[in-house]
Amino acid sequence: MNALPAILQSLGVGIALSVGTLTVMIFVFTWWVRRVAKGSVYAYFVEENKQISTKLSKVVDGRIDLIGPDGDPEAYVVHPDKTLWTFWPPGVPQFLKVPIPSNLYVRDQAEPIDPYKGKKLVTASSLRYMTDEGMLKQTWKEARESVGLKPVGAGKSNMLIYILLFLAVLVGLVSIYMVMGVSSDVDSLMKALTGGGG
Repeated sequence: MNALPAILQSLGVGIALSVGTLTVMIFVFTWWVRRVAKGSVYAYFVEENKQISTKLSKVVDGRIDLIGPDGDPEAYVVHPDKTLWTFWPPGVPQFLKVPIPSNLYVRDQAEPIDPYKGKKLVTASSLRYMTDEGMLKQTWKEARESVGLKPVGAGKSNMLIYILLFLAVLVGLVSIYMVMGVSSDVDSLMKALTGGGG
């Protein structure tokens, strides 16, 4: 029975040391992240092979200097108007990350890409509306009404549809009668030629 308090005491000391060590490591890591991130830009590079690479670099005189993938020195402009914000470093819990300015570059092009400038042919919300059947029907209805066309099935146009439908059925029936008549004439001609007609 005397061993139980000693075991609990050593377990408590072990847990306290673990928690203390973890706390110190978190504070040291947070201090290091803030120190490294200060005055730096997290650059995203679109490579020629259509992959994205990243690099954390210090800003010196409005640009970042680094060594490219082929070993040559490269310099990229840091443009405040084209700067986005991201959390760095990747792969750690969110509470350990710090917001840091970021730029998006195409490899070997010194100016960063501005994702907010340029023509937007289709936005995400307009694409949703373009593919919504109900929205398309409503758009066509509004377009017809704006030019003064009545939708099919409204008013006197019904009578025109019924007349055209009647004429189409009548033409179909006459065509069938004529085909049957030609068919019987062909049959009697074949019988006469083969000598089977009596």
